[in-house]
Amino acid sequence: MQRIQLSWVENNINHSFKPEEYDDLFNYHKFSKWPFDYNAIIGWSDQDMFHGYIEGFYKAAEKLARNYQGEVDYLVYPVIFNYRQYLELALKKILPLLQVYFGEPIPVGTQNHNINKYLVDICKILDEKLVGHFIPVKIRNAINSIYLLDEKNDKYRFAYDQKGNLSHKYDDTTINLLQFANGMYEIHEYLDLLIIYLEEEGREECSLLDTHTMNFIQQLVGLNKQSHLNPKDELGKLNYQFDHLPAEPNNPFRREKDDRSLFIIKDSIEKNPTDMDGSTICQIGFSMDGDEYAIANIRFFHGENNKLKYFTVTQS
Repeated sequence: MQRIQLSWVENNINHSFKPEEYDDLFNYHKFSKWPFDYNAIIGWSDQDMFHGYIEGFYKAAEKLARNYQGEVDYLVYPVIFNYRQYLELALKKILPLLQVYFGEPIPVGTQNHNINKYLVDICKILDEKLVGHFIPVKIRNAINSIYLLDEKNDKYRFAYDQKGNLSHKYDDTTINLLQFANGMYEIHEYLDLLIIYLEEEGREECSLLDTHTMNFIQQLVGLNKQSHLNPKDELGKLNYQFDHLPAEPNNPFRREKDDRSLFIIKDSIEKNPTDMDGSTICQIGFSMDGDEYAIANIRFFHGENNKLKYFTVTQS
């Protein structure tokens, strides 16, 4: 390899950029010659960030599965990964929405790639509330079959697992991507309908389902369940700052900080002495123009050695 000259490398490369264009490939102002329709916006104004990820992975899989018949042996990996990633994100979005909407306990520190566990938890709530038809049995079975195809969400991302074993055997396994895409389309229809119902109809009954409050609740879900909760120190640090993109005709992409935020009101944090298992009660606060408003009551339940277990959220 040491005998390979720079000229040989350059002669075998199909260049897309001029040398000066390598300085900053992500500065769209600098390269305004590129078609505007290809400018992708990350972080839409006051929109649900989760939605972009969920639909992004689904749309990517759809485009690849249905439009490149001659390259399916290569595209099978990103197609199945993107579909499975879509499923995981959609289920992770639905579960806390249902838990907040119905006032169910929300465990902390339980995030993983087990889409079957998320599905079971979701269907348990739906069945108990007599609305299991939102995800019928055929859809549950289809999602479970995808879980069994790739339980850890790594077989279609990596050729080898963490132990160095091949992710797939040399056994000519065949998957028809069009058939797979058609099945995923139906799954998407059911899950999307449930999300739309919760975010539109459900929000009329439970204002906590709005985008910013759910973003804050996701911070609570991410708390370490092994932590020995010191309420004043730990909960008092949580803060979700609103961002927004002002609609300015001359500069529509300029980001400004909003003065609104969500947080745990420190003065509301107290241990509840009436609970045998121990709990911490407090309120989620909303600030605007320097004033604080309580929008939700929250209760953290502790287990052995004061370790976090789960929490519940109700409207104030």
